[in-house]
Amino acid sequence: MDQDVFMSPANGIRPYIQPVRSPRGLDVLSVEKQLALPLYFFKDKGSLSMTANAFGAACCMVSVTVRKVCDVITSALGPGYINLPSAEQDMNEVVKAMENKYGFPQAFGCVDGTHIQISQPTENPHDYFSYKQKYTLNVKAVCDWRGFFMNVEVKWLD
Repeated sequence: MDQDVFMSPANGIRPYIQPVRSPRGLDVLSVEKQLALPLYFFKDKGSLSMTANAFGAACCMVSVTVRKVCDVITSALGPGYINLPSAEQDMNEVVKAMENKYGFPQAFGCVDGTHIQISQPTENPHDYFSYKQKYTLNVKAVCDWRGFFMNVEVKWLD
């Protein structure tokens, strides 16, 4: 990933996670490092210890940072990049493009999903126990005819 690609989301989430120097004068994580942690974590299939070792950080800090950054990306950046067409004309254009490219009528996107294994949560662990006999988060995504995400959901429900 080049620097411009990385800095675009970093600048978008900066107002929400800009570090403030602690009262005790301890160093805090920069916005760039906070964004890099979850990117590294997810590329490595979610290994807290490997991510912590790579960044010289504690596992608990990696865990908290990954959750915080993902929440900010979802609430602050997500709606600007990932959304379903809201106007009927926009939806008709997407349906027509799907039919033109793939010959599949009356469809506006492709749906797929996966389970991401997580450690057993301390609160309501039964909510995260999936049919795969593991603790997971369920991810569902919808892509348009170009392969661009139109909708993404991450939940604990099966």
